[in-house]
Amino acid sequence: MGSKSKMNLMKSYKNIKKEAATKKKRENTQDIISKSLTKKQKSKPFE
Repeated sequence: MGSKSKMNLMKSYKNIKKEAATKKKRENTQDIISKSLTKKQKSKPFE
């Protein structure tokens, strides 16, 4: 019984890790997009 619950814990831990990784990737892409947009807006007045 003990080893079975340990396996479930590891599975859930891996799932949480995966979700965190995908969330991080999504946040990073959003950050990159927003940063590039702000850069374009900042450079426009100088054109």
